[in-house]
Amino acid sequence: MHKLPVPSVVLSLLLITTGLFLSPLLQAQAGQLQVVGISPTSNFLTAPVNTSISVNLDEAVIPATVTSNSFWAFGRWSGPAEGVISIVNGGQTIRLTPNNPFSAGEQVMVILSESITALTGSSIQSGGYSFLFWTKAGPATLEFTEIAEWSTRTNPNVSTR
Repeated sequence: MHKLPVPSVVLSLLLITTGLFLSPLLQAQAGQLQVVGISPTSNFLTAPVNTSISVNLDEAVIPATVTSNSFWAFGRWSGPAEGVISIVNGGQTIRLTPNNPFSAGEQVMVILSESITALTGSSIQSGGYSFLFWTKAGPATLEFTEIAEWSTRTNPNVSTR
């Protein structure tokens, strides 16, 4: 009859095997271009309709990899935010200044493609990076005009309970 290995030996072998398989994955993650700040912040509810959008990264990017196909914003009602994309802060900040304001109270989605690459060769995580914010709602008068009227009663002469 064979003896089973001592639990500490089995645990050691398991840790070594796991480390061998995971170390390439951990190294790949360490080389990713990281988003370290955004403006407006994610889920911000009252951004000005004429806001510019900034994304701060932990490394300087290759300017040619930042295009309207790799960095863009889309307003739920106003559509794609066309404008000027600039790279500032030593190449670590990407800024989109839209040509036209967003609609008041609009949800805006910002998307960065994984094709954005740093000078070191690292890129944004697989699948890219995105966030949402909302523009500030506009004032309303609360004056409404009735455009139609209809009854939900099955018998018009009998009140509902």
